[in-house]
Amino acid sequence: MLSAQLFSELGKKFGTFNEEHRGRDHVPDDSADVMAGGIITYFVFRVGKMILTDYDRNVTPLSNFGWDYIIRFQLWFIVMDCFFYSYHRSTHEFDFLWRIHQQHHRSKAPTMISSALAGHAQHFIEIILIPSMTTYIVPMSFHEQWVLYLCLAYVETIGHSGIRIHVANTNTWLSCLPFGADLNIEDHDLHHRYGKRNYVLMVSTQTGQANPRVGQDLRDNGGASGDQGILSCLTLAYLASTTFSPALQRFRLPTTPIYATLQALLLAWAASEAIFSIFYQIWALRTNRHRPSTNYDPKFLRDIVKKVLESNMSDNEHAVDDFDSTSLSSSPPSVGMRRRRHGTISSNPDSGYASSSSSASSSFSKQLHPEYNFITQRLSFDDHRAQDFRETARHWFHGAPFEEVRREDASQWMAWSLYGTPYEEVVKERRNSVTSGVRIERMERDADVGRDKLETVDYSVDLWEARAGVKLAGGTKSNVGVVRITLDKLKVMTRPLGLYLGIWAAQKYYKHKCRRMGFEERLYEGLRYWIRIPNGWKSSEVEESAPLLFLHGLGVGPVGYAPILNKLATDPDFQYRPIVILIQPHLSMSIFDTAYLTPPDASACNTSLKALAKLTFLARQDNRFEDQGFTTLSHSNGTIVHGWLLKGSPNLIRRSLIVDPVCFALWEPHLPYQFLYAPAKAPMSHLMRYFVSRELGVANVLQRHFDWISSVLWLSDVPEAYDPSKFAVHLSEKDAIVDTPRIRNYLAGEGLKEGEGLKVFPKQKHGDSMLGHGKGFNAVLSWLRGDC
Repeated sequence: MLSAQLFSELGKKFGTFNEEHRGRDHVPDDSADVMAGGIITYFVFRVGKMILTDYDRNVTPLSNFGWDYIIRFQLWFIVMDCFFYSYHRSTHEFDFLWRIHQQHHRSKAPTMISSALAGHAQHFIEIILIPSMTTYIVPMSFHEQWVLYLCLAYVETIGHSGIRIHVANTNTWLSCLPFGADLNIEDHDLHHRYGKRNYVLMVSTQTGQANPRVGQDLRDNGGASGDQGILSCLTLAYLASTTFSPALQRFRLPTTPIYATLQALLLAWAASEAIFSIFYQIWALRTNRHRPSTNYDPKFLRDIVKKVLESNMSDNEHAVDDFDSTSLSSSPPSVGMRRRRHGTISSNPDSGYASSSSSASSSFSKQLHPEYNFITQRLSFDDHRAQDFRETARHWFHGAPFEEVRREDASQWMAWSLYGTPYEEVVKERRNSVTSGVRIERMERDADVGRDKLETVDYSVDLWEARAGVKLAGGTKSNVGVVRITLDKLKVMTRPLGLYLGIWAAQKYYKHKCRRMGFEERLYEGLRYWIRIPNGWKSSEVEESAPLLFLHGLGVGPVGYAPILNKLATDPDFQYRPIVILIQPHLSMSIFDTAYLTPPDASACNTSLKALAKLTFLARQDNRFEDQGFTTLSHSNGTIVHGWLLKGSPNLIRRSLIVDPVCFALWEPHLPYQFLYAPAKAPMSHLMRYFVSRELGVANVLQRHFDWISSVLWLSDVPEAYDPSKFAVHLSEKDAIVDTPRIRNYLAGEGLKEGEGLKVFPKQKHGDSMLGHGKGFNAVLSWLRGDC
């Protein structure tokens, strides 16, 4: 009662969050009985159960508190947070579980009494089940639980008060606050207001699942976003409880040799997992360091920007609309268009473009080069091509309505896109140049080529605005977040050591199996390959004898592609052809490999393949490999390496089949946004996020070594791109990673003929072509045989 009175006085003194827009919500009349049931359940079951099961009147209160209590106190809340996070987030992510929790979210601006407003299922889970499970793992005596539950009640009530004060969670401050993992009143108030993120007492900040607080800059990039994982927390709790708590004795197994051995093994496993989880977090923090910015030639960047903005300029109004069903987001496509005449977007109906009002823009950026089609055609705001561009581009800003995007937001994105650096660094570089006596305006310039980074960025934003048919507002920065993959926090989720050991064992087994099928491992310029060369093989101009080069994607390496690799190794049509498999540990969760966190770049891949070709094939007598080259098959992320080889070693890659490609149209946000940023909703999305995108090695590749400019593949880079016997692209209609409709539309617009060099397989998902059956798989084998 004293706490409630104190909180009430604080509320009157400091006010509540968002009170300028709405006051605090009252308890609905039809929910009064539910709330009353919650209060009764709390006292009867949480407090009453503790008295019935743990109270001993012969034990004095202070004698129950050991020196290890403060440690177990912290562990109890950490373990409870892990349980609560899994349960709470699941109720928000899955519709069939939302029914459990929706009663509690009737209040968008809750009060302290609202903490008890919930359905009966939620009361059972939160009041009885989760605390009981936690106490089983981290045992507590009656008096220890009494103090613990008082602190828990304090957090639950003040977290719903909405008082405009910064009061962090006191329960885990000792163990978690030093690592930046806290949750205060405003965080849970934001959770009720927006219905997402900030799911628990302290883990949300640590897992990158926190809503930004009022005034907090969305561009904060410090630190890695790591999820310690329930299993790691449980092993830590088990170790600490075993070490420090005599109360755990009642849960120990019988002292027979078998049970003693099992307990010793369990303790050893828990210790290994705990140590591994600590090292995993250290690796994540080190990996989070930003890579040096890129410095491409200004003319090269000019050409790249032109290619990007000229794409999808077809005047066919229905070219993109045919595929609306697979749009980037579930939000209505016209969100930014219905309100286009209001807010911050304006357009000039006469020219389709108005010059920027940004003070950073030079006079050079006021004159747009007439060479661009979208300048000569003067795209209006209502032009379907400008509408499609805006609807797509807004997902670089976390799906915000386009009218909320400001000039500064676009400049931030453009600076990252062209140079991999914050816009502030580009401005700082200009200021340093001026300070050192360099006068940019006196330097000679070439038409539409910027004379320094700032001028290039500003002019590119002008072109971007013209392509969108709008003028972005300047002024103060908005609340829009900008997707900058290599600058944003590294998003990593800890995996247990047991998982990596299982993957390692599977990889070793498959490597042994491949050796039995005639493969041997070789090293060329730092990259490893599995190579099988049939006895007596000689190259000729006949396609049936050309070596096959396979480039796998994200996953667990070649073992994940066992169905198609086994087929290639054993099928009579391929038994007399060499097979080369590039091993990529950084894409394969091979955490014990020395190359796990050092992915090769385009130069390294080309140098290695040239060395392989020279030492393995070109050095052979009486072969004509130089006239024939590799027949190359790539899948998913392997298509990026495929693109590097096509651009760097076109004489070695004579035939190319690209399946489920991620190398095309990398300037569009669908792939990075859906794979790394968009909330996971479907069960498969959660599995992909845990097992693929948030794995440390994969996150390192995608979030710290991603360079879209070097990774994107243009059809102009492909020799004989329009000959379907030399180059083909296979897409899957139901691909959850690749935006098949847009890639299909883009490639068709570039001249690939559907049904010949471009094929889309109905009802097929990402990777189905590699699974050993189905039309997609058979089409891959047919093309490799030359039956095309």
